[in-house]
Amino acid sequence: AHLVEGVLSPASSGSLQTNLDLLGELVKANPEVFAILNQVLREQPGRYNAFMQVVVSNLVDSNVFLRSVLLSLELFAAHKERLAAIGSRYVMEDCLLQRFLAHNTLRLLRDLMTVVSVDDVNQENICCLNTALSLLILARARGHLDRYMHALRCWEV
Repeated sequence: AHLVEGVLSPASSGSLQTNLDLLGELVKANPEVFAILNQVLREQPGRYNAFMQVVVSNLVDSNVFLRSVLLSLELFAAHKERLAAIGSRYVMEDCLLQRFLAHNTLRLLRDLMTVVSVDDVNQENICCLNTALSLLILARARGHLDRYMHALRCWEV
C-alpha cells in the first residue's frame, strides 16, 4: 500500500520511478503480491483509475513496472492450473492489471514506441523500447503481430 500511495502522491514526483521500479520487482513472477496489489488498488474508490493514469502518463518512469506486469501475467497464464492447485490467492479473471493490459495493449505499444524520439534515446529511456519489444514479442507468440502492426500503421496516418 505504501508504494501505491507513493506513486499517487504528487509530493513524491521525484521518486515516482523508484516506487514503480520497486513495485515492479515485488510483483515480478509473484502471484501472491499481485493478489495484494489488486486488493490495495480496490480498497478506495478511484484508486485504481488514478494509479493507472499515473502509469500511462509517465511511461519513462513506469515502463519497467509495466514490463514486470506483462511478463508476470504471461507466466501466470501458463501456470494457471498449478497456481489454483497450490491455493494461490491470485485469480487471473479478477486481476485489474490483466484487464487493463487486455484493453490497452495497442495504445501502450504506440505510446511506448513514440514517447522517446530517436534523437533523445539514452540509457535512461531506452527501456521504453525494450518494453515495446516485449509487447511485440508476445503479440507474435499469440499470432497477433500482423493485427498490431496494421493498427499501428493506421494510427500513423
